[in-house]
Amino acid sequence: MRSTRFAFLSAAILLTSGCGSSGDTPDLGQVSGIIKVDGNPTPNVAVRFAPVDGGRPSTGTTDDTGRYELVYSTKLMGAKVGTHNVSIVVQSQGDEEIDPTQMGLPTEGDTGNISDIIKTAEVTSGSNTIDLEFP
Repeated sequence: MRSTRFAFLSAAILLTSGCGSSGDTPDLGQVSGIIKVDGNPTPNVAVRFAPVDGGRPSTGTTDDTGRYELVYSTKLMGAKVGTHNVSIVVQSQGDEEIDPTQMGLPTEGDTGNISDIIKTAEVTSGSNTIDLEFP
């Protein structure tokens, strides 16, 4: 009887503890989309979704077709469910010449007028397609 009670209690503790899973990971939604600048899909753009209510931001980088997918951490894809401030920054790619100032976008390390290009997006549970156009 005593060993049955111990086994039941041990199982209950393991189930409620999540077997080592992190209790501070918020609900996440999978997020992907296309970033367009002046109506054109734009490659080599870093995308950052920062939760308005605080917490870890999610990031991604657009591919050659302007498509991005957000990463929450090294092990988790997506972004925290809720409202986010979204910002973008053009990234240099090796020898390729990119003139972000002609696109009206900030470059890496630029602290200029970045607030002019912050958008708001809502992330929900499940899969989210969030296409954004700048400026």
